[in-house]
Amino acid sequence: MELTENIWKSRMDTDNKIRKNYIYNVTYQILNLIAPLLTTPYVARVLGVEQIGRYSYISSITTYFITLAILGSTPYAQREIAYLKGNKEEYSQLFWEMVTFRALTVLVSCLLYGIIIISAPAEERLLYIIQGINIILVAVDITWFFQGLENFKKVVIRNMIVRCASIVLIFLLVKKESDLAIYMLILSGISLVGQALIWGYLKRYLEPVSIKKINIKQHFKGIMVLFVPTIAVSIYRAFDKTMIGIFTNSSSENGYYEQADRIVQMCITVPTALSTVMAPRIASNMAKKNIDMVNEYMCKTYEALLLIAMPLGIGIFCTSNMIVPWFLGEQYYKVITLLKIFSIIIPIIALSNASGAQYLIQAREEKVYTKSVFLGAIVNFGLNLLMIPRMASVGAAIASVIAEFSILFYQILYICKKNRTLKLKQLFNNLRICIISCMCMTLIVMLIKTFFQPNFLGTICVAAVGACTYGVMLLILKEPMVCNILDAIMGKLCRK
Repeated sequence: MELTENIWKSRMDTDNKIRKNYIYNVTYQILNLIAPLLTTPYVARVLGVEQIGRYSYISSITTYFITLAILGSTPYAQREIAYLKGNKEEYSQLFWEMVTFRALTVLVSCLLYGIIIISAPAEERLLYIIQGINIILVAVDITWFFQGLENFKKVVIRNMIVRCASIVLIFLLVKKESDLAIYMLILSGISLVGQALIWGYLKRYLEPVSIKKINIKQHFKGIMVLFVPTIAVSIYRAFDKTMIGIFTNSSSENGYYEQADRIVQMCITVPTALSTVMAPRIASNMAKKNIDMVNEYMCKTYEALLLIAMPLGIGIFCTSNMIVPWFLGEQYYKVITLLKIFSIIIPIIALSNASGAQYLIQAREEKVYTKSVFLGAIVNFGLNLLMIPRMASVGAAIASVIAEFSILFYQILYICKKNRTLKLKQLFNNLRICIISCMCMTLIVMLIKTFFQPNFLGTICVAAVGACTYGVMLLILKEPMVCNILDAIMGKLCRK
């Protein structure tokens, strides 16, 4: 009896920790949503589509060198910390080995990036230098350590401070079209300061480690295994912008693509926050060979992601013609079409993030993850070659959607084939309910949006009605997770 009670208590403590970490992460992701809502309309109008396009292209080039600096160390380090979190001595040594490794890779990457700076046009050289700060960020970034320990509070507090500071500085200092360099410096500089601040928390978590014990060679193989999919991800996500710049020779097309991608990424951050929180939890259960718990966490993650991501995607599709005019301005008219295409990608990326980063990497199935990402990279690259010259940014958006779907399809098929105890039906247990609820929401939104102006208030009203419709349908259809949450809330209220 006592043993059962202890197990139940342990289970409750685990669930509470996951819940707290998710709340911390979602809080930050909400700020990630609010910050662009405040700054993007302002920056889009002040800098203009041409300058935004320049920023997008330069960022895409810098991304390759950031990827080189990281190699595959971030997911590797987070996973290994999660495996070792019960042994302070071992994870302390791992921490300093990872810091040393990343310092060396950053040095190499910066030297190679110097060639890009030297060969860049004189008028853009300063922009490349500023954007290069993000490469140095890799050496200073230790968020992987706290995520591996499932201590998201420290990371979230730091990130919130950084976000708030950047918002204030953008409004104070970015005043005209020629202030692109200032804008980029704010984003990169504040992030660097923010990353440095979190080092102050380390003393209580680490033990002293002798330099003689530092051995980075033992991690090289594991990191390189994850480097390959990291490169592939960079190809099909950053290379879109690079190829748009090469094939169209138009900063405007990159500007349209950048803004559409930014809006979608804002939406994706909310559902993917759950996968970030669950990854170390799954890694810990993988280490204990507790497959039943892993399966349970995966099913719950998929259920939650479908509940959140599907209405988000459909909502963006239905209201894109309302969002763009007030959010970005009339000069970004083409973003409406891009948003409609990109909206499809929101639930796809949310689910592939769970199956890839949350499951495959934590299960040490890096080769499978690599194959899936390479498949997406090949699909994306091939379609970009065919479609960008003919359709510009629209072609790149379509290619991205198809590439992301191919990744998800491959990963899910493998997981269900490999893990015989995890069935496809279990993962998509609430899909029918989500589809029906989303269809009702879509019908209502399409009917009422003609009565509202394409402004902020009109968009909020339509979104609110759509969200209420969706929520009511979930309750009518008795979606399990929603009902459980509601029962828990009602139980607490009754006890009070």
